[in-house]
Amino acid sequence: MILVDTNILSTFARVDELELLFVLFRGAPFGVTPAVHEEVAQAVAQGCDWLRQALALRAGGRLV
Repeated sequence: MILVDTNILSTFARVDELELLFVLFRGAPFGVTPAVHEEVAQAVAQGCDWLRQALALRAGGRLV
């Protein structure tokens, strides 16, 4: 499993390319720690709407 941090999620989400991670590391599962998930959720609550797609990936099970 590849663990991604807030910086990676934010960078790829900001340019609307989170899917590129799944292309670059084909077949590898991705995960985030509870702290990263919370940090992303707080950023969305503060107006960083581009990170909503990261939360959607987690809700959909592609990011565990």
